[in-house]
Amino acid sequence: MCHKCKVEGELNIDDEVVCELDWERRHWYMRVHTAGHLVHDALMSLVDGLVPIRGDHSDQPYLKYKGVIEDKNIQKKLEDLVNQLIAEDRPVVTEDITLEELKRRAKFIPPNLPKGKPLRVLQIAGFDAMPDGGVQVKKLGEIGKIAITHIRTRKGNTTIKYSVS
Repeated sequence: MCHKCKVEGELNIDDEVVCELDWERRHWYMRVHTAGHLVHDALMSLVDGLVPIRGDHSDQPYLKYKGVIEDKNIQKKLEDLVNQLIAEDRPVVTEDITLEELKRRAKFIPPNLPKGKPLRVLQIAGFDAMPDGGVQVKKLGEIGKIAITHIRTRKGNTTIKYSVS
């Protein structure tokens, strides 16, 4: 997510500026981003053998994994589970920890994490911690309803698209 601003006039070092936040848009991004983490956690509890490749938690959110899902009913199972977890309104906690602590608390560690500095992680109650760099809601109930709109497997990779209402 990027932030945009409009500068009127010239800015100099030590000038004071006033910024306005589009809270509705930011909160929507928070909901979609946390939803992506929830979809991932729920999916990992339903399916073995997938390895995260990438995800996008913005206007057309998706998660992409190396691996194939054999269960033909996974779309409904996944959507039912994420919405059940949202109904439970589980807490979402973010914190800074070391890479060593992350290795103790997470099942998957992306290979490109910086070393020698604190890492920000997110943890949904009942699931493992995972690296995170975005904005999140504090409780799953803030997300609203998640729809799993599309699951596609191609060339050994699975893409899951979702939406938040």
